[in-house]
Amino acid sequence: MADELLHGEGFKDVRYVRIDNTQGFSNALEARTVDIGLWFAAPYFCCMMVAGREFVKKHPAAAKRAVRAIVKATAIYAQEPERVARLPVERGIMKQYDYALQVVKELPYARWRDYDSEDTLRFYALRLHEAGMIKSSPQKIIAQGSDLRFVNELKKELKG
Repeated sequence: MADELLHGEGFKDVRYVRIDNTQGFSNALEARTVDIGLWFAAPYFCCMMVAGREFVKKHPAAAKRAVRAIVKATAIYAQEPERVARLPVERGIMKQYDYALQVVKELPYARWRDYDSEDTLRFYALRLHEAGMIKSSPQKIIAQGSDLRFVNELKKELKG
């Protein structure tokens, strides 16, 4: 679904890289193997979208178009779960349509507008800091490692 919307936003060279864990994703961003991507942040949230710092600095318009396409795809997931659930089955990613449909229906794709992105980052950064997995404070991570302008602009642009 996102593939069609990315092409609609003008992307011609879209490649997908399977990465099995968060550390692998972080490494791929650092190595510039990927420019932008999604992964599940926790079982009770849909996913987290992340883009490489250099990609965003070098191509801010492209980054915003990619974010827009992915957000539009999640809206379709919420509005047309039956259609979306057929895709992974047709492509051989999943075997059971019923299971795919359950997954699509249970994830809160349409709720991204309800959450405050900075609060979400702060929450996860604090948990990682408390666990000793990162040394930086949540405030420093937000200040140096995030640019929420795209999300905030899209919330206004895609309202309703």
